[in-house]
Amino acid sequence: NRITPVTPKKADNPNPLPKLNNAKPRFSSLELRCCELCDEIAMKSKTIRKYAHKPAKVLLEINRCLLNAINDNFATGCYAYFDMKKKKAVFGSAGHTIVYRINRHSGEVQEIKPSGTVMGFISTVTYSDEALQLRPGDRFFFYTDGLTEARNRNNHMFEYLLPNFIRESFSLPAQRFRDKLIKELKTHALFGNKTAFEDDVAVVIIDIL
Repeated sequence: NRITPVTPKKADNPNPLPKLNNAKPRFSSLELRCCELCDEIAMKSKTIRKYAHKPAKVLLEINRCLLNAINDNFATGCYAYFDMKKKKAVFGSAGHTIVYRINRHSGEVQEIKPSGTVMGFISTVTYSDEALQLRPGDRFFFYTDGLTEARNRNNHMFEYLLPNFIRESFSLPAQRFRDKLIKELKTHALFGNKTAFEDDVAVVIIDIL
């Protein structure tokens, strides 16, 4: 087995999601600062390097480093470690969106939602690990809340359309799955004169072959 990540296509358009045209995600200065801090933490923290295979410990260390660094704000996050030799994946979450495990053959869907609160707000937090055995045909679908909380003209969130999208599209190759998802999101959220989503949208799809 090996992991097949979906990576941005190399093109003149620097947008990491293809075919978005003018629908460019917007990042706040706080979100960019959190990204910078997490990159710095990952590079410098001996704890993270030592316990990279234990998501709960990694998230706990990131929380410790973010405390007092983002001025009474908070960050959510999801961390997953894939061990292809043991055919095992371990997940941790800090108040982040659900990860979906989708069987590309049967369409069976499992929600992965380890317990854990947001990071950077309080020191007394706990996180848990959720371990799974990998199987051929597994698809792991990660996304930010900019996807699920995108609203249409009637103020309905895309979150309620996502289960049906998965049921209809589970067998598609990863890139077609992603492209169809973004197309439906644009149809849902970009109405009238809107050319940009309200929040940043990021999607990661990992297929186990």
